[in-house]
Amino acid sequence: GNFYVWYNEDLAFVRLDEHREHYASDPLRASFVGPSIQFQDEDNELFEVLPSQVVGRAQAAEALQCWLTSGLKLSSLSWS
Repeated sequence: GNFYVWYNEDLAFVRLDEHREHYASDPLRASFVGPSIQFQDEDNELFEVLPSQVVGRAQAAEALQCWLTSGLKLSSLSWS
């Protein structure tokens, strides 16, 4: 699989590609509303994500560490 993280200051958008795309979100942010958050991809193109679909920078780092060491998705996050 492939683990992708895009950062915007203290927020992150996480995607794990394992047979399909899995997106991480913070269950505590599920009801967050507001303007979309912009991220920049590897081609320098901007894309937008809803505030309910991002995680904190530290959560993204923890999710990556969990996946690298165990091959599992971090259980404290929701994965769609």
